[in-house]
Amino acid sequence: MKDRRRDEHLLRPYRGCRVYVGGLPTDTSRSGIRDIFSKYRDRFDMKLKTRFAFIEFDYHRDADHAVDNLDGLTFRGRRISVEVARGPRTADKYRFKGGLNHEPVQATWVKRYGTPEITKYKILVKNLSTRIEWQDLKDLMKKAGTVTYALAHKNNMHEGMVCFSNEEGMLKAIDIFNDYDLCGRKLIVEEYYST
Repeated sequence: MKDRRRDEHLLRPYRGCRVYVGGLPTDTSRSGIRDIFSKYRDRFDMKLKTRFAFIEFDYHRDADHAVDNLDGLTFRGRRISVEVARGPRTADKYRFKGGLNHEPVQATWVKRYGTPEITKYKILVKNLSTRIEWQDLKDLMKKAGTVTYALAHKNNMHEGMVCFSNEEGMLKAIDIFNDYDLCGRKLIVEEYYST
């Protein structure tokens, strides 16, 4: 029950859960896309272009299910790719000016998350839900020790990396979070070795 309450914020409405659909046939129609994605949500926004589309869901959960179940699907003779979209939905000319007091965004970010520092005390987190962003991962891992850096889905989908300030925090995170259930997925947590 505690796990469900802890993960409830992931089920709240959040505008901007965009999914990229690539490799579509050139004559794909809106109704064809709607037929595929309506299994995951009755209402969603769609932007259809030539050979690709963006689908925007209201819930992370629905976007995650669509990615997990539709990536690699054969649609009208073509294998399509379905993945979480990267980057902002629209350009915002004011996004780097900060809040109402016009404090620089980086200063606000550092206050909230701390100065990022990649250390030698790293863990690799596998089988990560696409609903989890680096901020969520960092907040979760703080239970094990001081987190200095975190990323999610950057190099590989469903994988993240977390750096700790010391070895004790790293080892505690492996102990606590390996085989931990997060958003319906069992995490695989191991020491990160650079190659």
